[in-house]
Amino acid sequence: MPPSWRLPAGSEWAFPASPAHPVVQLAATRGPLEWLGSGFFVSDWEDGVVTAAHVVYRPGGKRATQVELSIWLGDTWWQAFAAAVAVDLGSDVAVLVCGQSRPALEHDMALDGTMHESFSAEVCGFGAREPDRTRPFHRLATVGTASEALISYAPPVGRDGMSGGPVVVADKTPVRVRGVHRGSPSAAIPRVAARVNPERLEELRSEALRRVGR
Repeated sequence: MPPSWRLPAGSEWAFPASPAHPVVQLAATRGPLEWLGSGFFVSDWEDGVVTAAHVVYRPGGKRATQVELSIWLGDTWWQAFAAAVAVDLGSDVAVLVCGQSRPALEHDMALDGTMHESFSAEVCGFGAREPDRTRPFHRLATVGTASEALISYAPPVGRDGMSGGPVVVADKTPVRVRGVHRGSPSAAIPRVAARVNPERLEELRSEALRRVGR
């Protein structure tokens, strides 16, 4: 069973009717520590956000005790809080749930686990928090090359705060997500993503939902 835990409080969401951008900003905290990252909603899921495990689970077993989601909804930011999380440390992916249905989305985000050796890709996510508390959204073009578990980028792209954001097939509708951005695990591998495994992500989501009694 994957590592999972309940967070102190989820959100009582009452979203306005405006659809939300499917990529979200994340701020995970443990005491005075804060880790920034990105994540994304999945169209087929009523509740669930995919991100990178290291955004919510740091070395030494430091688990986040609160995860705030900032969602661009209509023309304003909307804050929500995760209620539970399940992580796969081996592949560096995680699923958060909030205990209630997500908002409607501006466009579909479909998990795509098919194997393609290379494809035109975009790495999406939010940069590190700026002094004025804004975090700009980035869509960085590259070519993704897939192995069994990873996608590497040429040229290498990504910025601080984008970990957990989706790696998507460029110019495809609905948006097809093939990877979860991991950043730079080593100097030898400057930028990589975990390849999407829809079945594994569904297992993580089910475990997180179990933590909130669903």
